[in-house]
Amino acid sequence: MLRELSDDPGRWYVAAPTMAYALSISLTGIFSTSPCETGVPHSAEESEMHSLFANIAGIAFTAATLGLLLTEDDLRMRLVHLAGLSIVTFSSIMSNMQPEYRGIYQRILWAGGLSWLTVSFAL
Repeated sequence: MLRELSDDPGRWYVAAPTMAYALSISLTGIFSTSPCETGVPHSAEESEMHSLFANIAGIAFTAATLGLLLTEDDLRMRLVHLAGLSIVTFSSIMSNMQPEYRGIYQRILWAGGLSWLTVSFAL
């Protein structure tokens, strides 16, 4: 898959959001979010950067999975992309519906995204 993207410059619509996702998810690990407990000192600017990159990662992940879902010829890989898109959608909706479990849903998003990247591009 990765070789196909690099050999076909016309598939930028898949490569660009995938690279944006990978970079953004990496940057969310560099910038810390605010702690769950109140009164614990933290950097508000760093928390804002974390949120910004998390939002960019979500949008880029959705764009990449949707682009691949719509253009993939292999049925098995289309199912992988559909599963990735479903994980993002489900986790995002549940995170907003149940804010007390937001951390769990964020970890599902992270694990699902990493799994999708591995299956889509490394295998």
